[in-house]
Amino acid sequence: MQDKVLVVDDEKNILDVLAYALKREGYLVDTAYNGKEALHKNEKIL
Repeated sequence: MQDKVLVVDDEKNILDVLAYALKREGYLVDTAYNGKEALHKNEKIL
């Protein structure tokens, strides 16, 4: 089973680079552009 990571950053370029790097390392990656979106995605998981 893959480990899951939620990457949060308000700068799209940084978010994309971090997500890409983590995916290459084998993580299942989801992204959010701000804290509110991250909390919403986290609530759906729990």
